[in-house]
Formats: sequence, structure tokens, C-alpha cells
Amino acid sequence: MLLSTAFAVILEVFLRKSKADGGIIFTWSVVEMSFGEAFPYLYLPTIIAVLYSIFWSWIDLDAKRFEPFHQLSKLGGASGKNSLLLQYPFDFIASVPIKALRRRHWPVMLASTAIVCVFWGLTPTQAGMFVPALITFNNTANPMRVSTDFIPLDKQRTESMTNHTYLIYAINWLGQREPPYVGLGFAVTPFTPKDWARERTVAEIWTAPTTQFSLDLACEPATITTRSDVPDDQIDLPGNSFYESWNGCVISRPFGPTGNETISSVGSQNAVKQFSAFYTGFSSDSDSSNLTLSSYCPANASHTFFVAFTRNKQSATDPPETPAALFCEPTYYSQAVNVSILGDLFDPLFPLPLGPKLPIDGALFDTAGFERGINSLKPTARSEIPGSAWPDMSERFSAMEISASAGGLPLHPILGIMLGSFAGGSDPLPSVENLTDTTTLQLEIEKAYQQLFAITIGDVLAQNSNGSIIVTGKRTYTQMAVALDTAFTRIVQGLLGLTVLLAAGLLLVSWSMTEKLRFNPATIAATMSLVADNEQLLAELQDFDGSTAKELHTAFQDKKYQLVLEGGRSLLRAMPGSSDFTPNDNRPETGSSQQDHSDHGSSVGLIKRPQGVRPSEFRLLTTGAFILFQIVLIVGLAVIYLKAKPFGLPRTRKEPPPREEDGFALDETDFVGTLLYSLLPIALATFIEPLWVVLNRQLCLLQPFEDLRRGNSAAANSIGVDYMSLPPQLVLWRALRSGHWVLALVCGMSVLANVLAVALGGLFYSRSGGPPINTNMVQQYTPRFARLGNSSVPSGSIAQVHMAMTANFTYDTILPDWTDDEFIYVPFLPDDYDSTNISHSVMEFEATTRAFGARLDCVSLSAGTFNDYELKVIPDQQKDGLAANLSVIVDRGDGTRISCASSNIRINNSPGTAAECPRGAVAIELVNTMSALPDASESERSFCEQFIVAGWIRNTGPDICATMGLVAPEDATLIGCRPRLVTGTASLRSMDDGRIRKPKVENVTSEGIEQYFADEPSRYITRIQGFLDQGRATWHNDSYSSDFMNYLMIKASNSTRMLDPTLPPPPAEDAAALFNQVYTKLSALYLGTYLKMLLIPSENPRAVTLSGIAFDSKDRIFVSKPMFIIAETILCTYVIVTIIVYIRRPERFLPRLPTTIASVIATFAASHAVRDFTSTAHLSTKERAEFIGALGTKYGYGSFIGTDGKGHVGIEKEPLVAPLKHSTSLAWARKRRFGAFRGET
Repeated sequence: MLLSTAFAVILEVFLRKSKADGGIIFTWSVVEMSFGEAFPYLYLPTIIAVLYSIFWSWIDLDAKRFEPFHQLSKLGGASGKNSLLLQYPFDFIASVPIKALRRRHWPVMLASTAIVCVFWGLTPTQAGMFVPALITFNNTANPMRVSTDFIPLDKQRTESMTNHTYLIYAINWLGQREPPYVGLGFAVTPFTPKDWARERTVAEIWTAPTTQFSLDLACEPATITTRSDVPDDQIDLPGNSFYESWNGCVISRPFGPTGNETISSVGSQNAVKQFSAFYTGFSSDSDSSNLTLSSYCPANASHTFFVAFTRNKQSATDPPETPAALFCEPTYYSQAVNVSILGDLFDPLFPLPLGPKLPIDGALFDTAGFERGINSLKPTARSEIPGSAWPDMSERFSAMEISASAGGLPLHPILGIMLGSFAGGSDPLPSVENLTDTTTLQLEIEKAYQQLFAITIGDVLAQNSNGSIIVTGKRTYTQMAVALDTAFTRIVQGLLGLTVLLAAGLLLVSWSMTEKLRFNPATIAATMSLVADNEQLLAELQDFDGSTAKELHTAFQDKKYQLVLEGGRSLLRAMPGSSDFTPNDNRPETGSSQQDHSDHGSSVGLIKRPQGVRPSEFRLLTTGAFILFQIVLIVGLAVIYLKAKPFGLPRTRKEPPPREEDGFALDETDFVGTLLYSLLPIALATFIEPLWVVLNRQLCLLQPFEDLRRGNSAAANSIGVDYMSLPPQLVLWRALRSGHWVLALVCGMSVLANVLAVALGGLFYSRSGGPPINTNMVQQYTPRFARLGNSSVPSGSIAQVHMAMTANFTYDTILPDWTDDEFIYVPFLPDDYDSTNISHSVMEFEATTRAFGARLDCVSLSAGTFNDYELKVIPDQQKDGLAANLSVIVDRGDGTRISCASSNIRINNSPGTAAECPRGAVAIELVNTMSALPDASESERSFCEQFIVAGWIRNTGPDICATMGLVAPEDATLIGCRPRLVTGTASLRSMDDGRIRKPKVENVTSEGIEQYFADEPSRYITRIQGFLDQGRATWHNDSYSSDFMNYLMIKASNSTRMLDPTLPPPPAEDAAALFNQVYTKLSALYLGTYLKMLLIPSENPRAVTLSGIAFDSKDRIFVSKPMFIIAETILCTYVIVTIIVYIRRPERFLPRLPTTIASVIATFAASHAVRDFTSTAHLSTKERAEFIGALGTKYGYGSFIGTDGKGHVGIEKEPLVAPLKHSTSLAWARKRRFGAFRGET
């Protein structure tokens, strides 16, 4: 009772905690929980429920065993049917409460009702209490650690803007996210929760007071003033009008775009497009621009810049358009704000001002240097990204119909940032017509400035350091939890409450009952002690040793008996009037052994006996049905496992969105799903357990008789063995000690039934997945490439591909659709696919399509070998400085050799802006295609033009710029590579947005590649060669790359070992593998970037369809492999043990099952053995065991001459009993046996 109350209270505490906190166990992923983490909710409740059911089984068993004695202890005694003939422990568990209620046997009714509730109610229902939930926590007083460190100002000046501008390109055009703590146009001082663990990747929101950094642009439309003496039709002529600003800038017009240019009909790169844009700053750096505001503005306007945007004329006769022109000046500020941070991405959101905007401290950030960096088009310092400070965005401008230059200047890269931000990576690109409005132009140029500034200062602030202060903030995070389901928990609590009431009733009934039994009547010996002093009762029952249960019931059901206490002894007696019968008159017809009364003293012949019985549970039909049931379960679980293995089983509901409740978001409970996948398996296990319990009960009942049947059995293993007072799980050890192996096996199966309940309780779990749905796929493009001469096929911007590669390697941006690191794949989609109406649950498609890519076949070049080279440094023939001549003689692949050369390869003396040579150990890298010799054939010319040489060279100095001559072989690693296009069949999955997963490419080959190209494949190879970034060979004493190929190689390897001048040249094998990896990806990226223009569109996509599969990604049910193995192992063990039990089942030698007190007494009532137990009714269980041991008597079950001189079959001590043989177990022993007992020869 206390235990049930405690469980109910604990559940109430947990339920309230679950409702208040959103769960009781919290994890970042329920699916990925370890066994130890999942044990408390997935297995422990079932284990507790199983142990709790064992506890109640013990109570129930005792209530049923002692009920006859409770009835006999009543003042008026009890009838035989309510006492000696009761067999509650062997009745079907569900029928006992009804039987007991009818008989008003309250202890049994209460206990059996409780065990039914626990067995078939509580144990399976508890499996549905725990459900996964998605919750959101709000900790409103969470300590936050705010960083106080930043990069010192002197180091900021040496940092290059290159990395920042390439990052912005990746953000605006390639889908990259902003860096940590950088938002849309602002950056904040980094902070994290004080106890934050960096390895967590779950979504969190941190809110705290911190500092925001950004800028405002004060812009004013340029005022156009004219000379007073200029006619209106001459205002636009040079010098007749001016742009004037509020701060004293006066610029003679035309300046920048005039609006008077006519859109060109020729589609060249420098043609006038529909729109023109212009930007210039104040800087007078001649390397940046020769049209800067320093010539037109006062010195105090040094922060001012000019921006203009205009539409160009459609026709030369159209009037000129008036450009939208602005003078702008940035104001940099810091501001105390309360900001929220997405903890997994570190994205700042919703800054709320806490104070005024304040000028940025000059010791924190160099704003003047920032503006010089914008106005300069060259890097101020060498960085890991080679090339200019700004990425080349000319192809992006062209796609947006913006002229490549205006007002004598190329389009400034800051305008590229503005246009990238304006476009937002959308496809198709938006019209830029709105930028001809000064308000929109101001807004967009401000966003561009803010974006560049935020990323630049964010890099200054976002440093990993220990300098910090602690502030109070708020922490909101979404987390998976294991919560208590209210419905199932209330059901369990209700069942526990019912067991409390039943236990209380049982306790009250027990207290009110008169108890006259002084020992545990769990053994045959204890029953002997109970009746040994009552010769009258023994005489009544001695002639019923061979009676059936029905006959016994008929004879004794209405007779009354009573348990009395005499001198501390518990004695069973017949009530007066219950024994006034003559045994001969009441003897059953086929019951006791009969002798011929006319010859009482004569020998006893072979007398007909009734047919023996055994429990129905051991019959062939019952055993076969039980085995069949187990096999069905084994096969059923296997089928479910195999069916669920790849894609899971469907849930019974649609997934609802999380809802907000009491401060957290809680997922709705799938009640029906819980019934099917949690409660039903446990219910199945609790159905199996009673079957083994019944088998166990029958074997516990019959095992002593089996030992007695064999004869010469020790009392400890027969009449003194106690198997009836314990639950099956606890009988195991006694059975093992007694050597009763079959019984021990069945007890073990009862124990395994509890393990099975735990295994089935944890069998199912939920995660996302989807079954395959067969469908037809169509391809909008054919697996064939268009001619390169076609105007719709782009040559491809070298910068565009390099920037995409840089962004992917540096920032892990996504690759183009239908592209991975090696191949492009011909796109496919379901025949009926509609991107605007596609089900959200169908996200992936799978089919086999064709893949295309490129490979390099590389060899190591080594001087004086079959693949020979010569590299010689010479004076540059075109400029001052040095150059290199490279010649190779290599294997063509057919055993012949070919000579190729590359002359006057420009060598840059220094990687920086200065012309001085780098000192100390230096390195240089070469990436060059070759040329054929003048007298070469066409095939030789083609070979050399496609042949690539890459080299990594070292020199120890000291004056590398004056060093000429041959490069020593030990100072260089050179490889020669010949590219080839390859194709193969690819089985892959594609997301509905074109992202691919799990590509499996087979049969990759170059053979027959020509059929897939309208042009010669070599032309495509030549096109790809253009992305190698040749001609950047530069001596350097750092580990930065001078060309994009080597930059991408160090990114791919995450090491600068290739470029480190202090290390030897890399091994040729390593260099070739890395070079091939980058080349392969570079080729795939080019083909993927322009895939829709390179592949020939299909004229009728449905003419040829592909067989494909669509995958459903709904939340589904999967089967735990460990739990499945445990369950299947147990069930297979069940089948084996069931067969063993059937083979070794008890013999049919008993006329009835000894399930009642009367039935047991009748087996020994006529024996001499029971007389040994006279005057032992006062002994305790322990004392009785010692008494039996002291007797040292052996016992058996068989034929014997009873104390009445008649022949009987039952329990008798040796040597007075003749054990039954297997073949004669239903008959008397032969006459000679009895003759021997009676002294006959």
C-alpha cells in the first residue's frame, strides 16, 4: 500500500515537473540518446512495473493459498467446497475475482483484482507514460559572459579587406551566412551564457545587454546648378552645370553616368547596357581612382562619397535621362542595445536600443583606414586569398543589365555589394529600375556600407579570449525532452490508486479475520502435520486415493470442517455430523482400491484403476498452440523488423506544429500511436507471462509427486520441498538446488518473460524517414552538351568560378544544383512534380541518371628520366625582371614521347605592392599549360595544349631576384597532368531543390565520351583550362598562395605544407593527388554553374522517362535492433523450452491433480508416513524441516498396503511403497509385490 502510494506520489511530482518544465529528461536528440541516458525512461519504468507485479503476485498467491484456512478458521467452520476443495492458485487469473466475489472470499477477491490490474493494466499502460517532446525554455536571469577584447588598432591596419569582400560575395550571391555576431548591417560585441558548452548544436536564443556597432549614411541628392548665362538646351554640355553638396563639394558635369548614352545593340562586355552606375570616394590615391572627390570637395569633407545611378536611352533620339545622384557621408557609431543571438548560428536578432548612438572610439577601429580600403581597388596587405582586394563581379553586373563602366571608371566593387544585397541571391534577378529613385538608392548604398562595415568590425571583435564581463541576460533554447503524457499517467495513477484501495481493503479484512494456522502449509509435510492427529478425517479420505477430482468434490463439498487450536497446535477437524457415513457406502465406484471381502486376508490381485490425468497445459494440442503462438510472434516481429528496417512504419497521425504552453513548446501526444507502439507490445508480453506462470504453477505442484513416483526420494526434494509459497521467479533457485532442471527452465522462462516485457517496451522508437514510392522521372535536359560556339553557352567567368570555389572551400557554401565535388548530374524530377504544390512530406527523389566530370592523369616529372623536364630562369624578354622557360619530354601514353614547352613565364619578384625581393627562404609555384614545338603535328599540338605542368620550387636566397639558371632538381617538385572528360551512370537522391545526396557513380570512363558532346571534348577541356589561374608565379617568403589553384589546394588539405618555404618541396604523389582533387572539383563547379546553358534542353521531356523513387520524410516508427535481438532470442528460447517441457512433461499417474487440500490429503491418508507426523502441528516451518531431516526417511508414490490393511496408491515411506512403473502407472502393482509386503513368498 505504501509502495503504491509512493509510486503515485512520485508520478504526480514528475507529472507536475513535466508540465512546469516541459519534461523530466532533457537531451539534444532523443534518437541519439545513449543506453545510459535512455534507460531511466525507456527501460526502468518497465523494470519497476515488472518487479511491482512480482510483489503483487506474491501477495496474490498467499491470499489464494491461505483462503481455505481463513475459511476453516471461522467459528462455524466451512464447507468442503469453500475450504478443502478450493484451488484458487490454479484457476485462470482473470476468473478468480469473479469466483471469489460470488463466494464472498474477500481477501482473494481483493488480491486477485489487484494482480489483474497490475498484470494487465498497470504494466502495459506505464509504457505509454513517457513521450518525446519539443520544448522551449526561458531562463530570464541567466549570467552572460560578454567579451571585452578586440584586435589592436596597429594590427588592424595590416589586415587586408580581401577576406571580407570575398565573404560578402559569398553571402550575397552564394547563400553563405553572416559571420558570428554580425547581423544585417550591424555587429555586436560577442557574448555567450556563462556555462555554455560549445559542443552543443541545438538552437538557442541568448538575450543580453551588449554594444552594437554600425553606421548611418547622411545622404543628400546632388543639387544641379547651372551658369546663369547658359541656355537650357546646353545645360548638359561640359562645364555648364555642376553637382553641388551641402558640405561644399562642387563637381562640374558631366560626372559619372550622364543618362545620355544609348543602349548598345552589340552584346560585348563593354557595351552600354540598360542601366549605368557610378561610385567614387574622397581618396586621392592614384592607384584607386583618378576621379575622386578630393579635387572637388574641401578637406573637411574627406568622408564624403558620390554615387549615381541612371537608366540609359533606348534610342539616340530620346531625351537624356536625369541620373539619381547622391552625396553621402557615413557616421560610425556604437550603441548600448539589448540583443538576441541565435546560439547555434550566432546570428544577432532584434537589437533594442538602451542608450544613444555614440561615436566609435578611435582606439577601437580605424574608420579612415576602412574608407581608404573601400576606395582602393588593390589589397593593402597580402592575405591567404590571392588576387585583388575585391572579387570580380562583372558577370553579375552584366546579368543585371548594368554597364561595366560609367564616367570613365569601371563599376566600383562597392556597387557590386549594393547590387548583391539588393538582389538577395534571388533567381531570377530583380529589376534594378527602382535604384533610379534617390530614396531607394540611398537605402541600398547604406545597406552595402553597413554590410561591409559590420563584417569588418565583426572580425575585429569576434576573438576567442578570456577578457570578459558578466551581465544578466535571458537564455531561451529549444530542446528535446522526455515528458510524461497526462492521459497515460493519470491512468497509471488511477490503477495505483485502485491497488492502494485494494491493499487497504485486504489489510482490513486480514486484521478482522480469525487466524488459527500457525505455520506455512506450503509443503506436503505441512499438510501431513495438519491432519496427522485426526484419524477420523484420515479415515474419511483414505479410500479416495484413486478418486477423480469430480468424485472428491461430490463427496466432500457439503461437509463442514474447522481449523482449531489445541495446545498451540493447528488441527484440522471435521465438524460434528459431517462424518456419519460408512466408508463402504460412500466409496466411489472406481475410487479406492477394493479387496474381495469374502477373502479379506487373501492376496491382492491386479485391480482396475481409473485413467491418470495430467494438466491440460501439457497436452499436445495446448502445447502445439502455444508453440505456434510463439512462432507467429517470432515471425511477426521479424517481418516488422525487416519491414521497418529501411524506412520505418507509419505513424497514426500527422505531425502537428509545436505549441506554446506555460513557457515552453510541447508537441501534441500521439495517443493512438502510443497505444500501438508502446502499450500493445507490453500488453503482449504480459499476456505471455501468465502462460508461463501457469506452466510453472503446474510443475511446482507436480514436481514433488514426480520425485515420489520414482521412489526412494529424500523428503527435502519431495514432501518437504516448498515450491508453492513463492512466485515463479523466486522458485528458480530452489529448483536449481534440488536438481529439478525442467522446473528450473520453466522458472527461468518466467524470469525471461519480465525481460521480454522490457525488451518489447523499448522495441519501437520514432524518427524521420520515408518509404519509397515508385514514380516516373522526366529530364528537362538531355545528357548532351551544346556547341561552345553557341551564343547561349557562356565562356564562363574565371573569377566567378574561382569565387564559388573559394566560398565553398573557405565558408562551406553549397555547390550549384546537381553538382558535387566530382561530377554534375543530368537533372530529373517526378513527372507530375509541381514545386508550388508539392507535399511537404516528399522531399527526396531517387533515380539513375548520367554523370559528367573531369579527371587528371598525372606523372612525376624528373630530370633525366623518361618523363623529363628542364626549368630555367632567364631575364624577362618583355619587362624588367625574371621569367622562366619550361620544357618537358613526356610519355604520350602509348610508349612514345612528346616534347612540349612554355616560354617566358613571368616571375613576380614580390607578392606585395613593393618591388623589393623577399629575403631568406622563399618559394614559388607554377601552374601552366604547355605549347607544342613549331614543327609539331596536329595531334602533338592538341596534346601539348591540354598538358598541364604544376611545380613547387624552393630557394634559400639570399637574393632570389638576381638568381638565374637551371633550377636544381632537389629544389623542385614538378608534375605533368593530362585532363580527360569522363562519364558514368549515377544512382543518387535529389532534394526537391536540386541538392543531391548519396550519389553512387559507376562505370566511370572516357571511352565513347564523344557521343555526349556536340563539340570536340577537347574544346571543353580547353575551356576548363582557362580556370587554372596561370601566370601568377611569385616568389614569397610566407605560406600564402599566389594563385587560386594553390589556394584551393591548401584549403582542400587544410595545410600550408605545399607552400611553406621553410620545408622541402612536397612529394610528387601527394601533390598530384591534391592537384587532381582540386581540378576535378573545379571542373564540376564550372559545369554545374552553367549546367542549364551547357546541356541541350529536351524537346519532349516525357518522351523518355526514368524509373525513379520518391521518398516520404514523415516521422515514422523504427525498430530497435538490440531490443529486437533480445525479444527474438527470448521467443526462440521459449519455443525450445516448450518442446523440452512437453517431452519431459509429468507422467499420467495421478488420478486427479493435487490442487486442493482434500486432494493432497487423500494421497497419504491411508499411509504409514502420515502417522510419523502425529503431534507435529505445533512445529514451525524450520522446525518441521529439521524434524523431517532427523527422521531420515525416504518416500515414494506408488502402491502400498495402508494402515487399514487394504491396497492403496499414494505417498508412503520406503520400503513400504512399490514405485509405479511407466507402463503400469495406472494400475496396481502385481500381486507378488503385495505378497512380499505381507510376508508371502
